[in-house]
Amino acid sequence: MSNRISCPTARERPRVLFFGRPCRLSALPLQALIESGIPVVAVVVPARRRDGAAAVRLRSLSLPVVLADREPALEQIASHRRIPILEASTLRHTQVLERLRQLEPDMLVVSCFPWRVPDELVALAPLGGLNLHPSALPAYRGPDPLFWIYRHGRLRVGVTIHQLTAELDAGPIVEQSVFDLPLGLPGDWLEREAARIGGSLLVTAIHALSEGRARPFSQPEKQASYFSWPRAEDLEIGPDWPAWRAVHFLNGVLPLGYQPVYRSPDGDLVAVRRLLRWCRTAREAGEHALVLRGSLLPLRDGVLVAEVELPPN
Repeated sequence: MSNRISCPTARERPRVLFFGRPCRLSALPLQALIESGIPVVAVVVPARRRDGAAAVRLRSLSLPVVLADREPALEQIASHRRIPILEASTLRHTQVLERLRQLEPDMLVVSCFPWRVPDELVALAPLGGLNLHPSALPAYRGPDPLFWIYRHGRLRVGVTIHQLTAELDAGPIVEQSVFDLPLGLPGDWLEREAARIGGSLLVTAIHALSEGRARPFSQPEKQASYFSWPRAEDLEIGPDWPAWRAVHFLNGVLPLGYQPVYRSPDGDLVAVRRLLRWCRTAREAGEHALVLRGSLLPLRDGVLVAEVELPPN
């Protein structure tokens, strides 16, 4: 299944049905669409599957106060603009399909939504669907590319807007931006930048598709890579790691909610709560550890001073 792009919608501004969840990579792109004047007919968020519960239900809107120095949440943005929020426990129920059909969307937009959107839902929209993916596709397909970008020590990253197809993250690319990732940049900063850039790219892609100007191109499969959710061993670092890569990884994944661990030469594990200092020598690290009350984590070419937590006995 591929999206239809040869016949632009008759509407001057395409009506968008947005799929997301309560996170920055959904909230900021949604805000970008609204601020650009693109009509959003509803926001679909995942709900827990409960026996006897409706497959889709309308969430009550509220108007919470948003402080100027805080990023508004997805629900706050939708509620402030009186955009309906639909909680779906599945996307494969006929009740969901009918409810979304009634909204008459011209296009579906997906950003950080945890489930694949079925073909029959994409077929509801004359302009098909777009997905915002925080990597330079075809590299790092999968549910959490930011984790793996830090895990592999990448210093060049990207954001891609691609069309929804039956294969996850493999649809034709409509817009893409590639940029440098500074060493040790906190993961939440990268997430915010990816969301900001992605929102702008989405607006450009939506206008190009609706006006018939888009020129999507296929992803080069020979360069494709896919990574699933990290396992326990993917959270480990050890004394064989170079210091720069350990710093990059820890600073990246800790703000994203992951709990990395350090495995000592003896095989003991400690959970790393916070990176306090990166030192080149054990003597320098020892001095900082006394002041900062941190623990020493030896690496191949340096020592980290970190706040750690011993596993329970």
